[in-house]
Amino acid sequence: MPAGTAEYVRTSSFEVGELDAWAVSEDRVCILANGTEVYVVGEERDQITLPSAAESVALSDHLYAVTDDGVDAYSLSGTRLWRVSIPDAVRVAAPGESGFAVVLTDDDELVGLDATSGQERFRVDRPHSDVSATPAVVCTDDALVLAAWSFLSVLGPTGESRLQERVDGAISDLGVVGDTIVCVMKDARCVGIDVETGDRKWSHDWQVDRIDPFGREEIILRAEGEIRSIDADGEWTSLALDDGLPVTAAGGEPVCVIVDTVANVYRRLSEEWTLDATVLSESLTAAADAIHAELHNVGDTAAAATIAIDLTGARCSDPSHEVTLLEDESERLRFPLASIDDEVVDLTITADGEPIVEQRLRVTGGNDSIDVTVTPTRLTPEGLRVSVTLANTTGVPVEDVRINPMNERVDRIDPNDETTLTLEAPADGTLTISDANSIRRTIDVPRPEDPLNADCEFDDADDVVVVRVRNDSRATVVDELTIEGEALATTVARTFEGGPDSVLELVSPPVADGAATISVNGHFVDHESGIEVPESAVVSAGGDARAPAATAPGGNPARGDAPARGDAAPGSGELELERRIDPLPPVVGDLCLEHVDVENVGHGPEAVTVSTPDAAPVTETIQPGEFRTFTRLHSFTGVGEDVVPPVTVESGGVERTAGKLDTDPEFPELYCRGLLLPDRDGYALEVTAVNTAESRLRVRDLALDVYEFRDPPEEVHVPPYESVTTTYPVEGPDPSSVGGYDTLRYVADGSVAPARELEVLVEAPTEGADGLDTLAVTVDPETSVDADGGTVAIAVENDGGSTVTDLSIAARGEQVRTILYDEDVVPELAPGETHVHYVDVEGVEGGLDVAVDVAGTVANSDHEETLFVVGSPGSVSIDRETERSGPDHSPRVSTGFSVE
Repeated sequence: MPAGTAEYVRTSSFEVGELDAWAVSEDRVCILANGTEVYVVGEERDQITLPSAAESVALSDHLYAVTDDGVDAYSLSGTRLWRVSIPDAVRVAAPGESGFAVVLTDDDELVGLDATSGQERFRVDRPHSDVSATPAVVCTDDALVLAAWSFLSVLGPTGESRLQERVDGAISDLGVVGDTIVCVMKDARCVGIDVETGDRKWSHDWQVDRIDPFGREEIILRAEGEIRSIDADGEWTSLALDDGLPVTAAGGEPVCVIVDTVANVYRRLSEEWTLDATVLSESLTAAADAIHAELHNVGDTAAAATIAIDLTGARCSDPSHEVTLLEDESERLRFPLASIDDEVVDLTITADGEPIVEQRLRVTGGNDSIDVTVTPTRLTPEGLRVSVTLANTTGVPVEDVRINPMNERVDRIDPNDETTLTLEAPADGTLTISDANSIRRTIDVPRPEDPLNADCEFDDADDVVVVRVRNDSRATVVDELTIEGEALATTVARTFEGGPDSVLELVSPPVADGAATISVNGHFVDHESGIEVPESAVVSAGGDARAPAATAPGGNPARGDAPARGDAAPGSGELELERRIDPLPPVVGDLCLEHVDVENVGHGPEAVTVSTPDAAPVTETIQPGEFRTFTRLHSFTGVGEDVVPPVTVESGGVERTAGKLDTDPEFPELYCRGLLLPDRDGYALEVTAVNTAESRLRVRDLALDVYEFRDPPEEVHVPPYESVTTTYPVEGPDPSSVGGYDTLRYVADGSVAPARELEVLVEAPTEGADGLDTLAVTVDPETSVDADGGTVAIAVENDGGSTVTDLSIAARGEQVRTILYDEDVVPELAPGETHVHYVDVEGVEGGLDVAVDVAGTVANSDHEETLFVVGSPGSVSIDRETERSGPDHSPRVSTGFSVE
């Protein structure tokens, strides 16, 4: 009965000539031909030429050969290891794990030779030498089996007898499989004998004319005109091998079948193959006649399988191939096409029914050759605006592309080119793309769902109600919001307009304690939250339904850490305040904007001062109904975590502070940080580019706002996961005169990453103190200006730690009169001291525009600065852009406040 279903594949053939002898080891076959040529076949084939003709060979870790002079041992690369003179040697065998080579002599002795040195280790008489002069001899890992007529002998590796058995009949040849001796009988039988007990296990009536000497699980023999494999239990199967003389390694492969003078080498096919396939094109032309794929055997055994292709959108006229591959071998396959029926073709390639690759192929030559990307850009209650990018990624131009229902037209898109259009999205949410060939396809427009998300809470640390609305979509969202609740002094109406991840935050002192519901309603948000307000946090009611001031012990207005949002209490002016961070979280290597919005909703002008610990304060007088935005820039360098510092809004002697904000910046694939340093010729810009990606990226098109490169800056290439620091000579003013920073614009891209235009603040540290940045310059309340003119009082306060000496203040411009006041010179302005400078102006009915030059010495360093008196006669303000410098590569670089 069959022993299994092993299949073999022929891997090579070679000419051997006239066959003399053969031998096997665990994973090799040895063939002796033409007396001196030895072929050792394993994963590769080696040929060893003996110096003299051999009569017998054996194979283990070495090759052994019997010649007229004795026994020689060779390495498998052909180097002779030793020679022993045994003139009467006729046969040699090599039990694989014994460490010996056993020589059969003409005078019926068995001589054991050490495999390493060739020294004789034992010599014993051959059993039953009186019965047969030419016994059959085979060896296993640790035994020698001899057959002389009907006598069967099993000897240990040192010649000791393990079994002596007489069988029924004469033995012509033998082999060993597992624990069974397979005896080929002269009377056309094949008998299995237990190697330990000598009992007969099975018998087949076969005429056997060739048998392998040794196999672990099965051996191969030639019987009844075919090649068969048989195991230790006598179960067998026919093998589809060439009819010839088979020789098989003990491990089962390789198999050599010698036909006449040619050796055919076979390998066993794996029952569990590991095949991989690659489709050799990402698209099809409309006239394509075939799909081409490459099949690769990635396993460690030979493999054979039926490879088939299944198509949707096309038909194949010959969908299957029978393929056999050796380890790490590849073959290209061609699947001819009968027709292409759709704009895309989905294919699955299988091996014996198991999918090994699935892919979608675009059919080029029409609008299907275009990659269409639809990105929402602006969402309002009135509709959605989208960006539609048409990219031709093929080698075929596409012409007359139309986008409906807008009836937009693109005449031509060249290969590997793209075009982008900004369109109002249709009401049904679908776009139809068509081309000159009238091929149409429909694109769904991704409409943001629930773009705004709101949450409300009571902040018990600051005793305030906090309402946050966040844009969770990829588009800019515009919505009219209504925020109301029992704990709020009044209903608040706000316009939300912000990009992705932007946040609107409203903060208000509560006016009612206990359980309260806060609602946020708009076109894109409908939210309610329940909060619990303690009695101690509530301010008393009064005024025009606005929250009155919280009172600290002693009757003075309280100074809290509540964020500067919501309605200001009486005494601080009738103000509504908001603080916005865009984006949040910030991105390392790009700008982050901080906005403080102040609206005067009262009946009189309010002097509002906005300040932070690391920037000079800015004071603006805001008229009733007017709105101001105080903006400053931040840039995070990636050297460590940092926060946006608190910001304080002061009006009418009452301060409210929005606490520091943890940022947890995001790190892009490539980002830069910059540092401006003095050198012998002026200044040098140090740019550090950091690559966090797996591919090489680059920084190019560097440009500065204030400083200028002395030479065109070269682009910087940054290897994966590395940083590169480059220094560029630049020209420009003293850093202290420009606020201690500049803006660096650059483009980051690579072979894989798309180009991104970014800008980052460059830090320009100054020596010692912060120069004139230590001076707080505000409009003094003594200012009195009408349409005809008047006097502007400028308060200059030293809020730094160093004395400013030789301080000079002078106004200039067509609006300046010098009737009463001219330039001021202050010999010393100590920390904490304030000097008021007066400027007479005229002709200001159209607005103020007066330049004020300030100069002084700080820490033995001379500094100068120009600021401007701007605004209207009823709202005078100081326009000043300054910044305090920080340490080298500080976590955050920031500007001072500017007013919009």
